[in-house]
Amino acid sequence: MLTDRVLRNQGKPQLYASQFMLAKDGSLVPEPTMDLARVDERRAMMGRCRLRSIGVF
Repeated sequence: MLTDRVLRNQGKPQLYASQFMLAKDGSLVPEPTMDLARVDERRAMMGRCRLRSIGVF
């Protein structure tokens, strides 16, 4: 999402966990995200899949 990309470019944590990076083991992990406990709620409000449903958390 554009919101997340702008926040990350400003050095701030993202809201919707839409930006990922490669971990040392080669897996994709979300870049720093604000309030991870509620990220799935925010994603659902935007019509995006829940990260827990795809095994990210």
